[in-house]
Amino acid sequence: MNYLYQKKIALESNDKDKREFMQSRDKFITFIVLITTLVTTGMICCSPALLFPKWFTVMVIVMIITRIFDFTLKKEHFFLLDFCATAVLQIAYFVMLNPTSFSLGLRCFAFGAGILNWSSVLLGNSFVVHRLDEFSSLWIHMIPSILVYTLRWYNEGSAIYYKTVPCDFTWDLAGAYIKASFLPYLLWFIGYYLIISKVFKSLTVEGDYMTLAKLLIEKVSFASKVLDCMGTKYRHDIFMMLHFIYFIFVTFLSYFSFFYYPLHTFSICVSVLMALYNGSKKMIKNLNAPREKFIEELNKALGKVSSS
Repeated sequence: MNYLYQKKIALESNDKDKREFMQSRDKFITFIVLITTLVTTGMICCSPALLFPKWFTVMVIVMIITRIFDFTLKKEHFFLLDFCATAVLQIAYFVMLNPTSFSLGLRCFAFGAGILNWSSVLLGNSFVVHRLDEFSSLWIHMIPSILVYTLRWYNEGSAIYYKTVPCDFTWDLAGAYIKASFLPYLLWFIGYYLIISKVFKSLTVEGDYMTLAKLLIEKVSFASKVLDCMGTKYRHDIFMMLHFIYFIFVTFLSYFSFFYYPLHTFSICVSVLMALYNGSKKMIKNLNAPREKFIEELNKALGKVSSS
């Protein structure tokens, strides 16, 4: 009995230490997330042309490094090959090293206003202050889309500023836009398909390493029915086909946003409001979790009493 009592005390002590560590960790993460959000918002509002692009490049490097460590520990490092990650790196390269390139500016606008912005809505990215992984995912999708918004409409020195590149349709501009966006995407498409579905098939398709297709099945309710319509064996093939169709659709949306400021503003507002809405839902769920757990334990106790 004494041994069991000492064991009970040791377990309670370990649980207490674990709770204290988790609380300290959540406090630190919340502080970092709030500071990052405030600084980013301040940069966007006060200095969209000068300081915001510099802040963006610094934060992209920090986010990518943290995600490399985080994904490797969770067997999720194939997420680093997703198109959104490569798109963010190309935008950072444009802003940091080649901001005068018109074709690269078109490419970054197509990616930011297209697949990055709308993938934030599709994946249900949420503004959660105590989860660094969710905040990083939100930041990597949403902030580049806001950056290209400022480059197009508020940055006079930008290669794609609306007064430098007027909002007039021309076939030459349409061709340049398609070439700038679709050629790099097709290169990624071929490389990603070979890596995920052929080279590392034993880890991804047949193994337990996470991929974007598996993530969609977990997060989007109808995704499993769509991606597994021909069986799990062809899940990634169906995913790649749908990814290509999705890219075409959102890229044409971004093309219209390139000419129409109200449409581009509307798309940004949709992604921001959805992130806040999803974040509020998760916050309410977390606040209700202790009460729901208490009710569950109470019902179990009442069930045992009634059965006895």
